Amino acid sequence: MKKISLILIFSTAILPAFAQEALHLQAKLKNMPAGKTIYISEMGGAGTEDSVTSIKGGFRFDKTIQPGEGGLYMIRIGKAYSEGKLIQLYLDNGKVLIKGKGEDFKDAVFSGDSFVKDFNDFQEAVDKNPALKGRKELYAEANRLYKEKDSVKLAALQPKLDEMRKITTGIQKEWVESHLSSPVSSSVMKFYLAYDLSLDEQEALYEKMGPGAKQNFAGRAISNSINAAKITASGQQVPDFSQADTSGKVVAIKDFRGKYVLIDFWASWCVPCRHENPNVVKAFRKYYSKGFTVLGISFDQPNGKDRWLKAIHDDELTWTHVSDLKYWNNAVGKIFDIRSIPANVLVDPKGIIIGKNLRGEDLDQKLDSIFKEKPLYGGTFTLEGESTAELNGRWLKLSGMDITGKYHTDSAQIKEGKFSFSREIRHPVDMALVLVDMQADPYDQTLYKRFFVDPTVMHVSLHGKDISKASVGGGYTEFESDAYEREISKIEDRYSKELQNYSDKNKQYMDASKRKAPQEELDVLKNEAQEARDMLEPYFEARKDFSLNYCKEHPQSFLSASMLRFLASDMNLQSMQEMYTSMGKAMQQSSYGVEFKKEMDKLLSGSPGSMATNFSGKDINGKMLSLDDFRGKYVLLDFWASWCVPCRRGNPHLLKLYKEYKPKGFEIIGVSDDDRNEAAWKKAVVKDGIGVWKHVLRGLKFNNGEFDRSEDKSEAYGIHTLPTKILINPDGKIIGRYGGGGEDDAAMDRKLAEIFSK
Repeated sequence: MKKISLILIFSTAILPAFAQEALHLQAKLKNMPAGKTIYISEMGGAGTEDSVTSIKGGFRFDKTIQPGEGGLYMIRIGKAYSEGKLIQLYLDNGKVLIKGKGEDFKDAVFSGDSFVKDFNDFQEAVDKNPALKGRKELYAEANRLYKEKDSVKLAALQPKLDEMRKITTGIQKEWVESHLSSPVSSSVMKFYLAYDLSLDEQEALYEKMGPGAKQNFAGRAISNSINAAKITASGQQVPDFSQADTSGKVVAIKDFRGKYVLIDFWASWCVPCRHENPNVVKAFRKYYSKGFTVLGISFDQPNGKDRWLKAIHDDELTWTHVSDLKYWNNAVGKIFDIRSIPANVLVDPKGIIIGKNLRGEDLDQKLDSIFKEKPLYGGTFTLEGESTAELNGRWLKLSGMDITGKYHTDSAQIKEGKFSFSREIRHPVDMALVLVDMQADPYDQTLYKRFFVDPTVMHVSLHGKDISKASVGGGYTEFESDAYEREISKIEDRYSKELQNYSDKNKQYMDASKRKAPQEELDVLKNEAQEARDMLEPYFEARKDFSLNYCKEHPQSFLSASMLRFLASDMNLQSMQEMYTSMGKAMQQSSYGVEFKKEMDKLLSGSPGSMATNFSGKDINGKMLSLDDFRGKYVLLDFWASWCVPCRRGNPHLLKLYKEYKPKGFEIIGVSDDDRNEAAWKKAVVKDGIGVWKHVLRGLKFNNGEFDRSEDKSEAYGIHTLPTKILINPDGKIIGRYGGGGEDDAAMDRKLAEIFSK
């Protein structure tokens, strides 16, 4: 009897443990009627769907989920996708309770095991974040306009949608970074963040995750996506694949060697794809005779062949089409990790991937740049590389302008001590070769090597992990650059003591900042660093003079053209105009010449004789300020920053000028480059006693790793150095520029004295 009792006790003890090896979802919805069909489908899964029928007051769903297969699910009442009828939940083996007072999911609450709590926490982090106030209404308005096909109003709303998406992405990413061990984090990354993060950002975030996040369905999918992105990146050989065409004949990508081919992923049921098809037809007809074709790959479903064939006929898609009719599980789509359509990949005659997701005008421009007469100095460069054995398996990136003038990055893996890059370029361009190391300091200079590439075969040798010491040969522009750098080194040698002193002083200040030293100590060290920099003024002048003279003596040099972008801040308008004229038409039309012309135009807009560009926004006190409101007065725009020592040193003199001339109709508006540190800005204004005049921030925004210059006040006036001051007369015309690209402060003093002595 005692033995039986022990067995019963033991059995009772282990039963709950076995019971937990399954999902037990219970919905208690007070007013739900019986007979409703509830559909439960995994997001991104195999496409299968479970269903249960409700009883009065709710429903129950039990399922054994294989270890590592937990993930996001959609649960909906009936076939509708309307509000209250559809929810998303993270489901895994364990208990889940849905509780509500209505007949559906509206206002329902969710509880249960840790994965439920984590997903609740994620949704609250987004839904209750004050930065996302109005998000629901904004999206509702966008959906309304989309349904009404009001493209004009929808386009006007797009900037707000983009901004909201950026903010949302930032919040979601923060949540993932604070829940790296939760299996929910990988699902959030896959289904909410993947499209808004770069490959590097995805890989860096994924590497931080714990096993629970990496080993579920979403975690494995992210890993596959990262690997797929690497092997299908621009510059890589297109992976081999084959699939049956509309008649059942097997077609392989290698059959298209010798032609430019657009691999076009689409489906008959995909409305955006059907809208894009006329653009693909136009490109096919325009460039087919020049060596371009299209390979259509359909994501139609197993029972969708007739609809696929009809769409090909109706849309006049007269190129080769293939499909395995497996919907989102299309085998070729898996290779390229296609998660949304339309999508495409452009491959050159050698089988090298040269573009992705080119649509409409972008596709036409890309093909036009390929097939039109090659521009002067243009062509293909090939970079053949070799490395020491310790770098085998490592990845390299080569970043720089492509033939369209856009910044572009290619990747290559070092295999058996060899690697290569190839790309078409308009002219010689400067590029950066980077050794990919996600664990290293991104500012580690040993990971980078900058050099020029010409449209020819060039060679690079890596002598270990210090990429900065790589040797490059085979191109004239890089040869010219080496000669220039040797002359610069001679100048550096003359000022080696001063350079080392500044480096030491600056390091002391930076180290103190990192350890959060007292402000008094920081101020002393900062001033010492600035004094050491002041001692380098002869060095900066010598370097600037040599560089400007070099450009004047070599106006047709691409090296000169590339340097002028950075020398623009040391030139006045007249010298820029003279330099631009001497470049000649070919150099003016180069990407460097175009960029230099833009800088010249910006300086012109901020120089005497031009009308001052209006700006508006909140001032330091939160009140709206517009430059146009100051018409009728002389206004001095003071471009400065809290961290700019020369700016701060000049503030006492500005206070003196303001006190003297304000009664006569003189105003100052400080424009501070402190957008990312408002506290330091406000503190500096108080400390320097300059709150007597108006202050605004520059307006340079930094969102998701990119600069947004749409409200940048400095950009409109061509400001590249601080301090710089712009003097505006009562009619809104610029009558003086002092600092970068203009005269000195003594000239400003004379101008003000002249104005107010009348």
